[in-house]
Order: sequence, then structure tokens, then C-alpha cells
Amino acid sequence: MRTAHCAWWIDVVRRAAPFLLAAATLGSAHAVLATSGPSTLARWTGTPRLPVAGDYRYTLTARVRPLLVFWISRPNVGAARIVRGQAANSARSYELLIGSDPDKCPMRLNRWGYVAESTQDGTSRLVGLMTESNEESVEQATAALNQRPQGRHPFKAIRASVANGEASAQVVRVAFDEAFTLRDVEKVLGRLPEGGEPTARVAVPAGTSPGFLAALAQAIHAGAEAFRTSGVAARGRSQAFVYDRGFYDLTVKSSKVVPQVQLASKSLRNCIDSELEIRNRATGSTTEFRLVYATGGRLAEVPVRIVYRPRWYFEAELTLEAWQ
Repeated sequence: MRTAHCAWWIDVVRRAAPFLLAAATLGSAHAVLATSGPSTLARWTGTPRLPVAGDYRYTLTARVRPLLVFWISRPNVGAARIVRGQAANSARSYELLIGSDPDKCPMRLNRWGYVAESTQDGTSRLVGLMTESNEESVEQATAALNQRPQGRHPFKAIRASVANGEASAQVVRVAFDEAFTLRDVEKVLGRLPEGGEPTARVAVPAGTSPGFLAALAQAIHAGAEAFRTSGVAARGRSQAFVYDRGFYDLTVKSSKVVPQVQLASKSLRNCIDSELEIRNRATGSTTEFRLVYATGGRLAEVPVRIVYRPRWYFEAELTLEAWQ
């Protein structure tokens, strides 16, 4: 059961990563988890890091359902952190770090990723980084766990930009001897090579968000504004975004007002509970997830709960734990 549990976790992280990482606290993580420093991030984005406007920490709970009757939960197997940047000149940035914690996950599973999106002076830049694995099924994931390979630990990174109606990107693949965890994001970014394999440039239609995090922020803002104006949870809104050379649509399929949401240390009133869908325009494939966010107060427009169920037998949930 432990091996199957881990295999399912590998499968969900692999499938979620391109979207939730746009590509990825831990108990006492307030001290040990850090996003990349100004110099490291600036080297890869070409722009200085913006002043922090919000910093939000999440714990990750994984659930498996071996039968259709009940769920088995494993709390605190990983974490996430969202950092929002803002400047007086309307510049905006979003950072997301998410993944499993090998000190808490069965068989020390280590899958994580980081993405940073920023828009300044009419140019949007994205940096994505994630551990790389080739498992395409639960069976392959189980076999990989049983083999317990030693040695090199591969990562995939992308550096992209959107400017003057055109998107371009560079992809880097690199392997390290050390098994870096999500606490080591700055170290990994600092060791990535300057260049990379360039991808073809593509034209970006007007109104397209430069990344998943920006598109999600727009959807949340529109939903919160609709509630504050009319008292009704809006739905049906769709926002296009670009990632690398691909185009996607983020659609709010349904929304409802939740009168009260209880966090560990705070009770929130009038949150929005939305079901969202990401559709790949090229393949038609879709990914669905659930998002609960606040509409007022200090946590206005901040996700407080994110639930992702890629398979009937697996569910991953992020819950807001701390903020500043």
C-alpha cells in the first residue's frame, strides 16, 4: 500500500506540474522555506524583484481512495508558498513554490517546482523550474520507486518572455549530484546555465495573459469584484494565457458563495468556491481544479484552499496556514 500510495502521488504531481507550477511552511516552514533572492531571480528574469505585497504559506494534504467507499488522508506531506509583488508603476509579479517534502512523504518522494511571473514596462517574463521525471503511468512510477535510483537528479527549467505581441522561450535541462528539495530553490536557480535551447517564437493575441498565475489572478479579481458589486458569484468567465509556445483557456465553470470558511486561526466570511478548468487549445485536453478564495479583508482575493483531483482515486489539497 505504501508503494502504491507514493506511485499515485508521483502521478498527480507529474500531471499537475505544467499548470500548478505553470511549468510547484513545512511545519516550521516560516523559517526554512524561502523564495529566490533578488540577485538570483534577476539574473534569470532580467528585471529586479518587486517589493513583496503578500506572502502566503500552505500545507499540502494527499488523499487516496483504494475503494469507492472512503478516503485515506496523509496530511502535511508537502507545502506551497505564493508571493505577490507589486510596485507603484503598476508592475506585478507572482511566485509559486510547491512540492512534496521528502522528510514527510512516504519513501522520501521529492517532487517540486517553482514558477515566477512578472510584468514590468510592457514586458512579461516567466521562469519555471521543476524536478524532471519520465513516469507515464502508475505502474512506471511504482517501478521507479522500487528501483530507488542513485546518482544524478534531473531538473527542467524554462525562461520565457512576452513582449510586443510575441512570445519566446529557452529550455534548460540539467542534472545535479545533490538531491535538492523545495527548500533549495535559490541554490538550483543559481546553478542553472545562462543560456538554453531556444524555442520557436509565436504571436500572442491581444488580451492573452502572459502565464497561468496571471490568468488565475485575473479570474479571482473578476469573481471578487462581481460579488462585491452584486452579491452574486460570477461564472462562465474565460481567460486565455500562454505558456512556452502553447495557448490555454482558464474557465470558471461554476461558483458559489460560502458564508463562512474556517482556517486554523481565522474565520473568513463570504468566500467564493469555484470550479475551474484549463483547456489546452492544441490538444483539447482539460484539467479541472477547485479554488476557494476570500472576497474581503486582509486576505481579499487570496486563495485559501486549492483542491486538485486528477484521478478518482487521488486528491491533493493545499490549505492556507500562514500569511504576512
